[in-house]
Amino acid sequence: MRIQADSGGDVAVVNDGGEGLIIKDNGKVGIGTNTPAYTLHVVGDIYCTGKLTSVGGNDPPYVLFNSETRKSITARVSQEVPLDKQNGAVLFWNMETNQFEVYIPSTEEFLDLFGNSLTGKQQGNEQLLTERIMDLEERVATLEAMITELSMQK
Repeated sequence: MRIQADSGGDVAVVNDGGEGLIIKDNGKVGIGTNTPAYTLHVVGDIYCTGKLTSVGGNDPPYVLFNSETRKSITARVSQEVPLDKQNGAVLFWNMETNQFEVYIPSTEEFLDLFGNSLTGKQQGNEQLLTERIMDLEERVATLEAMITELSMQK
């Protein structure tokens, strides 16, 4: 690797292939490209361990969260996303329901991937299972009552 500067004011850190990092005289920075078209222009994958925040312009097209719950994603958005940016949608994997869900911060609504509202519906497999068990218990009680009534008629 070597650092080089040209007469036009560009500074580059390059490898033997000639590409690396370049700082153009107009302030644009290129990584993996010698001709950056944006303030920061990266050709290749970016690895980020923190959050990516956009102060102006367009936010990234999506941010995917995994192993979340409705409660945790609501808290994460309220803590990490500025109010003026909460007019979009958040796609996340709900580890309680084992499905992708979409959270709409502006309406505090949860949707499935088909746009159907999940808000107010079962929040997690445990609650759904409990409701199904209660329904079965009611059916069993009804059947037992019918059997008792039929046995009394004989």
